[in-house]
Amino acid sequence: MLKTFLTTLNPMLMLFSCIAIGYLIKKTGILSDGADKIIAKLETYVFLPAMNFITLAKYCTVDNLSTNFINVIFASLATLLAIGISLTLSGLFVKEKSMEKGVYKYALAFANSGYVGNPLVKGIYNDAVLSYYTIYCLPVSVGIYTWGLGTMIPGSESKIAKLKKIFNPPIIGLLSGIFFGLSGLGAYIPAFATETLESLKACMG
Repeated sequence: MLKTFLTTLNPMLMLFSCIAIGYLIKKTGILSDGADKIIAKLETYVFLPAMNFITLAKYCTVDNLSTNFINVIFASLATLLAIGISLTLSGLFVKEKSMEKGVYKYALAFANSGYVGNPLVKGIYNDAVLSYYTIYCLPVSVGIYTWGLGTMIPGSESKIAKLKKIFNPPIIGLLSGIFFGLSGLGAYIPAFATETLESLKACMG
């Protein structure tokens, strides 16, 4: 029992330590006022696409999908159910159609499965369990970057503008990772590229 608690505690302490460090360097003025925007851009254009790509290129294989077929079906049904519930409940908070209502839809449908979930699962278990978790979360990831992102885009924008926002670096990384994984090309990614992407992926933790 104590061993399980300590194993769980370790990745959580790592995450909170990173939060504390970020808070301190911001408060002490080491980071300028515009640093948060730079870090957000790095997250959107570098770290998150790297995590999506390398994870799916490694684990989204035909064998893994075949082995975890039932889990993928359950995850897909759970994702659709969560979206359905969010569509119903969001109307209780915001009546009129607006971007704020879209925020409620997104927040009610999806939990934070990637940023905290990945390092926590890997810390408590191992890469094999992380691969099962990643495959299970595939429908969630697809839902987040398609329907979820679409709910956050103002309805006044044109369809072309919406498509440009939906096909952003994270979703391109996700789709590319699925292609590399299913096609088998993921096994041929050079070692230096894999290590680089894994290092960038770790920044998401």
